Amino acid sequence: KTEELSPAKLFIKCQIDIKEIEDLPFSDPTQPSKVDSLIKNLNKLEKIVDSSGTFSRNEELDDIKDGDVKFLLVKYFLCQAYQKVFGEKREESLKLSVLKCKQFLAIMSDYRLIDKDDEDVLNMDKPLPPMKKRTLTIQREKRAISIRKKIEYLEKRRKAFQGDDADDDESNSFERDLYIEIVKGSIIKAVKELNFINQELEMLKFRSNLSQGKVEMPQPVSKPLNVTRFSKTPNGQVIRTKLNIKEQLKKDVFKKVNPPTKSLEEYAEEQMRDMKERQIKEIESKEREEKKQLALENDDEEALEVERKKKAAWDDFRDNNPKGSGNMGAHY
Repeated sequence: KTEELSPAKLFIKCQIDIKEIEDLPFSDPTQPSKVDSLIKNLNKLEKIVDSSGTFSRNEELDDIKDGDVKFLLVKYFLCQAYQKVFGEKREESLKLSVLKCKQFLAIMSDYRLIDKDDEDVLNMDKPLPPMKKRTLTIQREKRAISIRKKIEYLEKRRKAFQGDDADDDESNSFERDLYIEIVKGSIIKAVKELNFINQELEMLKFRSNLSQGKVEMPQPVSKPLNVTRFSKTPNGQVIRTKLNIKEQLKKDVFKKVNPPTKSLEEYAEEQMRDMKERQIKEIESKEREEKKQLALENDDEEALEVERKKKAAWDDFRDNNPKGSGNMGAHY
């Protein structure tokens, strides 16, 4: 039962529950109840931490006890948990998530844990230029990678010092350093998440106003599309003419795009002329073939010599160009 857990054990339970909820599919039926239980436990833990005066704006990071450093993450855990609420309470939960995120970042600013560039971004009223935004994103990602490597190293060292013979002071020192790095990594995530949450809230607000008829959709403004056409006269003079494309298209709707270049009579005469030429060529070709066959049948030496040279040339060509030699495929 969570009522019987100490703040430290309740924190560990919430940490485990957050990881479990992150791994759950969106369609899991147990997700809403687990999120509600997590938010309830985190609110209880936040109340304990705030009422005990664990953190003060007048102290430095070094003044925080080793075992209390992890409680800096409680408000960020709440920021994450509220983002997991869907349905009718989505907009309300996102507003609470923004509130907890800003509270978390304000505390981190007091302890000088926020990078200066990120703090400047949070205090800006105007959006960053694209190039500056890209540069900060790259720098932020590099810091996140460095922090993840430190966390992996510290987790290994902490496990090495756990056990009956472990030095409590040294083990607590490793735990302190570990949670400070986790807090730094959470700051980077919070800065990115705050931007995404605000964007979603804007979309939800617009959708709500649209459904209630509070948003007037802009009406398209019809502007005439005018173009300038240049043409040259036979004298070389350039004439500039302004045309309204819309009106010109209306005029050209029933215009013949490809008008005929000749009449049907002209086309018929052309076809008859071509047919007669083909017939004459066929007759001439047939006469030449008949003369050739007649000469070969009468053993005309000249005709036989022409035919012999023709066959010899064909045989030479076949010898010099074997079948398949022109194919360039790899299998030849």
